[in-house]
Amino acid sequence: MKRLNLKKYFVGNASVIALLFSGRAYADTPEEVNQLINLLTDILNWILLIVPIAAGLMIGYQSLMKIMADNDGAEIADRNKRIKTILVSAVVAFIGVGIVRVVVGYFN
Repeated sequence: MKRLNLKKYFVGNASVIALLFSGRAYADTPEEVNQLINLLTDILNWILLIVPIAAGLMIGYQSLMKIMADNDGAEIADRNKRIKTILVSAVVAFIGVGIVRVVVGYFN
């Protein structure tokens, strides 16, 4: 039976443990990546500004058309469905912006 060299065994295990518990080495983020993150942030801010305005205008238009429907049940139901779709779309847009911001924040 071959004798175990305790010195090599200890050095090997200590090296693995040191690698597991060592901190990460971070490098500087390239300027292009910073510019891309800034561009993405600006686009998301514009989306957060435009979506509620557009949704409000579209809901206002659908409400006006619903008022002008002259008690036609099918037309009113169609306008209500469109208003609901607009609201759901606006919420989805806000959730999408939130998800993208979380991902960008992770890489920042």
